[in-house]
Amino acid sequence: MDARHYLGMIAGLVFMGVAGWMGWQSFEFVASSTSAEGEVVKIQESVSSRRRYRPVVEFTTEDGRTIRFVGSGSVPAMYEKGETVSVLYNPDHPEGAKIDSLLDLWGGPLVLGFFGSIPFLALLNTRAADNRRRQLVNDMGHTGTRLRCKVISVKQDRSIKEDGSYPWRVIAQGDPTGHGALMEFRSQDLWNGRPIGVESVGYIDVLINPTNPQDYVMLVPGYDKT
Repeated sequence: MDARHYLGMIAGLVFMGVAGWMGWQSFEFVASSTSAEGEVVKIQESVSSRRRYRPVVEFTTEDGRTIRFVGSGSVPAMYEKGETVSVLYNPDHPEGAKIDSLLDLWGGPLVLGFFGSIPFLALLNTRAADNRRRQLVNDMGHTGTRLRCKVISVKQDRSIKEDGSYPWRVIAQGDPTGHGALMEFRSQDLWNGRPIGVESVGYIDVLINPTNPQDYVMLVPGYDKT
């Protein structure tokens, strides 16, 4: 893994840590709250960055106080004026009341937890792809035919971009039939930097399926072993 992946995982840990803390806060809030019936008295529209609709809810506490608070924003509006909603509130701090809904109680932790998990899901996907690649190379090493091919180019594929970088691709030509019919072979996306020594050597090995040359694996130095 390069520095970007480590930074991504650190950021992911921070997001998941904050999500865990927010989730615990929500859990404690629910555990210590009293329920009440509230009414949506109006819909507050916010257009600061993008249009969002936030319900303004009014309810009465057990000791007779009337409390008004603003719920979480959404697009489109989740509530209508006059609608009755279930409210949770701490009797000692009723001004911190929340609508008893997934969005208001758990929306923040879930969103942060999702974004925090992305770097780890990406890592698992990369590891799984690497394992599949190693298995494919191993299988082709036992059943495939090794073909020495001439390197045509080593260049970055500008049609694909990930974390601000482009993968490298080795393109080579070889004759899998032995009758002078050249075929082009392309490596997999190489994300760990430009392959070293490929151009200076000028040739690269490709493992091909003897019955179907379109089924092949290019052995890129520093990436594959067989």
